[in-house]
Amino acid sequence: MLTLAPALVLLPVTVPLMAQPSVAQTQNLQVEEVERLLEEAWQMTLQGQSLRAIETLQQSLAIAQKLQARELEATALYEIGFNYNKIGQRQQSLDYFNQALAIFREVENRSEEAITLSKLGTVYKKIGQPQKALDYFNQALLIFRELENRLREATILNNLGAVYDDIGQPQKALDYYNQALPIFREMDDLSGEATTLNNLGKVYNIGQPQKALDYLNQALLIFREMDDRSGEATILNNLGEIYRAIGQLQEALDYYNQALPILREVSNRSMEAITLNNLGGVYYAIGQPQKALDYYNQALPIFQELENRSEEATILNNLGVVYLDIGQSQKALIHYSQALPILREVSNRLMEAITLNNLGEFYRVIGQPQKALDYYNQALPIHREVGDHSGEATTLNNLGSVYDDIGKPQKAFDYYNKALPILKEVGNRSTEAITLSNIGFSYENQGKTAQAIDFYQQAIKVRESIQGNIKVSELKASFASQQVGAYERLINLYSTSRSNAVHLNKWSRFDRFFPC
Repeated sequence: MLTLAPALVLLPVTVPLMAQPSVAQTQNLQVEEVERLLEEAWQMTLQGQSLRAIETLQQSLAIAQKLQARELEATALYEIGFNYNKIGQRQQSLDYFNQALAIFREVENRSEEAITLSKLGTVYKKIGQPQKALDYFNQALLIFRELENRLREATILNNLGAVYDDIGQPQKALDYYNQALPIFREMDDLSGEATTLNNLGKVYNIGQPQKALDYLNQALLIFREMDDRSGEATILNNLGEIYRAIGQLQEALDYYNQALPILREVSNRSMEAITLNNLGGVYYAIGQPQKALDYYNQALPIFQELENRSEEATILNNLGVVYLDIGQSQKALIHYSQALPILREVSNRLMEAITLNNLGEFYRVIGQPQKALDYYNQALPIHREVGDHSGEATTLNNLGSVYDDIGKPQKAFDYYNKALPILKEVGNRSTEAITLSNIGFSYENQGKTAQAIDFYQQAIKVRESIQGNIKVSELKASFASQQVGAYERLINLYSTSRSNAVHLNKWSRFDRFFPC
């Protein structure tokens, strides 16, 4: 999704020819000082020094307010909001953007009003409030069309598409992206064109991965033509995401490892940390938790250095996932407990739901099923609220796991059957295999051996399709070692109508990957 750079609003400076400074001269000197501070702060913003920029902007704001220079005041407020957004402090960002918006409306600066509306939409998208995001983007779109600002119009169309993609309305997303793309091409905006191609690829990632790859490869060519190394690396990362989503984990690793050195070369610290996170996620998925920890622990200090609280909490959550998986439950609880208040502080509803889900899994693992149910039931409505269908299905699966644990297989079966069609629809193959195994387990507990065998076989088929796409033997062995439980249960069912084998590990946790 394109982001809109802050615009500096400069007032004309007129200096009367007088021997002694007048009030007007003094005011003009102060206006020049505000403008100088705004420019200085913008350079700090470009260098990733958002906290220093905010301090400088507060100085410019104080002078502008004293002068009652309303447009300069609004510009300073906007840029403070812009920097708070950059470091993940969303509520402060919203506060300053709303103050700026009121002034831009007061002085009837329609262009800056629309830019600020767009920025508010961007923040609401990031904190998982899609309806508010749509409202602000649609207000901005009307103004940019009124002003006949074609590039801004295309940017907003692109952003509307991204929101509809987030809430599981891919056709609407495609409609908006396909409106944006010809405008970017008409205006010869290669960066906008490549960004929209990337976003089209993200939509097609679910269900039509080959089409997704085609769009991303078009975007990759454009960024390379522009010699935009950062854009190139971002697309390489996103190609890795598509290959990860379709279970081709070796290809995913290849693309992430192409992206990483470029991101380091161009000092794109944020995308570097995202790619490190994604590498950790793949190694966790193929059963190499120590490597996953290594990559997550490389990502964490970068997000802390950038003061990106939301993504810091994401990594803390992912570390908790791995620690729980390797039996270090107290370390898992510490990391989840650090992540949750941060996510609530920055109003990241999606990651809050994921962390609540993972706390539920923690309590399931340590044998406190009622607490597990409490956390899962807190997570479920948030996943639905933000339109996270994959997370919704994972939490439904996990609720089923708890009911299996406490001897209520019919209730477990009900939850699994709610989860399965969602997982198939969104193409989450890994969790689909888990849920198929769990349905088999529920049938087994009900004495329905034939149905149990059928679902175990389906689970094994899905898992083998994922394993078959892993090329390196070491990685394949790690992934295969995770499949033993399903094979053992299937063999036991073939040999006897009643199985006394150890309960299948449902792998009901999941980590958070960053979107394209």
